[in-house]
Amino acid sequence: MKAFQIARRVALSSAFLGVLLVLAGVWSRPALAVDCNSLITGNWTADGTWSCNHVPSAADNVIINSGHTVTIPESAGDQDVHSVILSGTLIGNSYELHVGGNWSSSGTFNPSAGQVVFVGDEETRTISGTTLFHDLELNKSHADFDFGSSLITVEGEFRVTAGSMIENSSTFTFVGSGASLAGVNLKRFNNLVIDSGASLSHTTGGNVDISGNFSNLGSFNSTKTVTFSGGGMHSMSGGGSTTFGTLAISSGGSISLANSPIVNGVLDLNNGTIVLNSSTLTLGSGASTTGDSASKMVVTNGSGTLCKKFAGTGDFTFPVGTTNNGVIYSPATVAFSSGSFSSDAQVCVRATDAVLPGNTSADKLSRYWTVSSNNITNFQATTTFQYAASDVIGVEANLVGVRQSGSTWEFLDAVNTTYKTFSGIVDAFGNFTAGDSSLPVSLSYFEARPVGSKASEIVWQTT
Repeated sequence: MKAFQIARRVALSSAFLGVLLVLAGVWSRPALAVDCNSLITGNWTADGTWSCNHVPSAADNVIINSGHTVTIPESAGDQDVHSVILSGTLIGNSYELHVGGNWSSSGTFNPSAGQVVFVGDEETRTISGTTLFHDLELNKSHADFDFGSSLITVEGEFRVTAGSMIENSSTFTFVGSGASLAGVNLKRFNNLVIDSGASLSHTTGGNVDISGNFSNLGSFNSTKTVTFSGGGMHSMSGGGSTTFGTLAISSGGSISLANSPIVNGVLDLNNGTIVLNSSTLTLGSGASTTGDSASKMVVTNGSGTLCKKFAGTGDFTFPVGTTNNGVIYSPATVAFSSGSFSSDAQVCVRATDAVLPGNTSADKLSRYWTVSSNNITNFQATTTFQYAASDVIGVEANLVGVRQSGSTWEFLDAVNTTYKTFSGIVDAFGNFTAGDSSLPVSLSYFEARPVGSKASEIVWQTT
């Protein structure tokens, strides 16, 4: 009898434990997402506003129907939802709205001064439609945030704390006077637009990647790396002030300028070209270049120039070239040995694939370089220019470097036919090319004086 009772008790206990485990399993499951449709125009915190008959929570899909305006009161503080679908109007507060899933907007979101933060457990979430955010944050590790063809406008801070952006064909527009990019992760944009009157700062956090175009009608200041990725031609347009830390090109692409940016760090040409058109690209006094080569350069087909600021003596090689008649890399080097350098002192260089007007030599180059300077006086500099074999007209061995400025033609050194270069020490800039002795160079000054008993010193100047 006792053995039977003991066995019966063990069986009942096991069954009871099984029930408890089943119940525990049920209670521990995450709640399934519930659709909370707006029924009327009303308050977010009023149960009667919603078809789910409760204030939306982290497990709920919020659907604002067309014709309805739902307001999150300031007293509601932070709010958590699973996803948001806007066909009507949602008015936010100054707190955070946490979204664990997707965001779709064909309606209106008035963000007030609040922040939308994408969190949650889903590995991929989509942001679609047209939306104005005040502050926007992506904050989910190992998640992909797919922006599709969305049109996103940000008034304040855009922060990528965790996760990866998939930019697709989206456009991000920044409209605030104090907008910023933050967060340690990479910001990937297709089209990046800075509206008129807006100011976008990028001085902290991760770098920026642009696979489409960049338009700046306001102000952009970056001390980080901005990379234009993907092949093809990217445009950089707008009349706004644009400053980069490092500007890079990847995947063999090109940037076509209709804006005049400044690069204070590194101009990285390892995988592409920059076409100046009629714009000016300025490198700061501490800037450098890398990756320039026979096919990676700053293209000066138009009237645009590449400028470099100088704080004092030193040298710099301008990685310029042309593509009018084939891709020709024709860099110019300016090395100052002396001079007076005022604030914003700079040298600007442009290469032109043509014979310099007035060069009537039989032997000459079909290429010339225009060099100018600002705020540099009483200087002496060694200039060196590299040409291509296809630039030579006539007999290369007859060529001598020439500097031309107005009616003045000054002979420099003879060309180096091995390295396809010519050099000269100058105290003024102008147009530089090469020709033969038939150039209109005249002797304007000549003096010979004895030095000791067996030598003479000869000084002359040509014009």
